[in-house]
Amino acid sequence: MGYLLAWHYSRDAACETIKEVASFAEFTVDRHFPIFVNASSRHVKRIVTSWERSGFPDQAARVMASDLYHEYQHAQGGADECRALTAQIALLKQWRDAHLLTIAGPYISAKETESRRFCGP
Repeated sequence: MGYLLAWHYSRDAACETIKEVASFAEFTVDRHFPIFVNASSRHVKRIVTSWERSGFPDQAARVMASDLYHEYQHAQGGADECRALTAQIALLKQWRDAHLLTIAGPYISAKETESRRFCGP
């Protein structure tokens, strides 16, 4: 509540915002904008399932880390979606090329498609 009020939300708007994100995990990077992780999203559920049940928990963790890195780009300098996606894709490919992330080909392709939508061809 204090954070939202400090950002000049009205008390009513702050209460409504808190109610909407109550089920999310929230944290900040260097006390910048909050980052929310929606644990009920298909993407996060897939990562958690992969982490818990697959033979590749380290790779599932890297996919989640790339998502957090994307949000970190926004928190650090207000990076627009194009720049945040570009940075995330570069990180994913770096890990893939170093053989640290061998199962994320479809995710990289999906992020590249999303990037074309935000950044152009």
